[in-house]
Amino acid sequence: MKRVYGITRIALTGVLQKPLRSFLTMLTAAIGIASVVATISITNGANRAVRSSLTNFGTNIIVVQNKSNIQNRIRRSSKAISLVRDLPGIGGIFKKQPLDFNDVRRLKVRYSDEGVLVSAAILKKLNASLDGDEKPKRRTIIGTEPNYFKMFPLDMKAGKLMTSEEIIRCDKVCVIDEALIYMMLPSKTKAEDVIGRTINVSQKRKKTAFRIVGVLKDPHLLRRRRKVKIDVGKIARGAHTSRLEFKNIYVPYYVLDNPRSPQMNAIFVMAQELDEVDRLKEDVKTYMSGRNKDVLVWDQKTWIFSTLEILEELTSFSHYIWIMILAVAMIMIVTITLVSVRERFYEIAIRITEGATKMRIMLQFAIESLYLSAAGGILGIGLGYVIIDILRYYFIHWEAPVSYRVILFAFFISVLFGILTSIPTAKRAASLNPVDVFRMH
Repeated sequence: MKRVYGITRIALTGVLQKPLRSFLTMLTAAIGIASVVATISITNGANRAVRSSLTNFGTNIIVVQNKSNIQNRIRRSSKAISLVRDLPGIGGIFKKQPLDFNDVRRLKVRYSDEGVLVSAAILKKLNASLDGDEKPKRRTIIGTEPNYFKMFPLDMKAGKLMTSEEIIRCDKVCVIDEALIYMMLPSKTKAEDVIGRTINVSQKRKKTAFRIVGVLKDPHLLRRRRKVKIDVGKIARGAHTSRLEFKNIYVPYYVLDNPRSPQMNAIFVMAQELDEVDRLKEDVKTYMSGRNKDVLVWDQKTWIFSTLEILEELTSFSHYIWIMILAVAMIMIVTITLVSVRERFYEIAIRITEGATKMRIMLQFAIESLYLSAAGGILGIGLGYVIIDILRYYFIHWEAPVSYRVILFAFFISVLFGILTSIPTAKRAASLNPVDVFRMH
């Protein structure tokens, strides 16, 4: 016990004799440990935020949409139909019909016993402006039925949802996504300040003023809450794709169009269980084909799961980053300590001539490395907290809590770090020949 205490005291003396070298070694270890804490915490926080956001998109929802609006426009022109309907292989395309409100009613009756929710929607890109003050800009306007918000259970930021009575009566009310506030108003504007204001929507040279009754909380927890100045892909995105950006204005379904008109472009079918999505999707597709409907049937589960798989790959890749940073830090520490051994040749030779064994010499340098790595680990955990706070303030906008598991893992890594970096140093120190050292001096 006394021998261990003596070796420990000698190791501590060796650390304190060179404070600058010890501090730089400890700082190098701290940077490596801080990368572990920050990378794991930020990626775990982003992972949870993305998963939470995607669950609001509806993994058990099937979307039925018209394949093309071009066919609808040609179908309304008698001259166009007369020109193409007799062409071989072409005329049969225009026999297929687009979606209409009767399809919604039939699907509701068909799946009423299974507890499947069915809702219709009109998705359009229309010019809209807040209070008529700003220049109108293209926004995604969604005409919703009462079942729509049951399928997408988004949280309210302020106000309330449209009631079923307001939707059926075609009241001039609307609900907007939180992201629109940061796009249409100054960034410091609160959601509560928007309630009661009006949004003017232009449709077929007719302006309709909708009173805002609610603001939906932004499900995109990773979104930066500032105005986007450049968006080169905005023109290419259709209404269906834009819907998932959650920068929408939700209005009663019947306000946008006549329910008997073939303008409806989406029907949403929500299965009760995730396992039923594939079966229900095939059933809806077969039913629509039997009714000669020219539609595209797809489920949101597929692309959500694909996104989650990509997220898992990115998370795995992020782990390689802190592993590489640790490897670089380890190489730097080994280099520093190997150079420091040369300065202590005379001290080591004296200890060997006094009877110190190779094991004691190795143990001395191993304890020195453990001192520095443990102190560097504690400093690195604190530095990791600082890095996370800086990144959350300037760059990221999601929670990145540091769990006790991350702290324990980081401290374990720091101790392992000290053991691995001490091996080359201890071996070199223990292999010295005192005669050669004294001859050099």
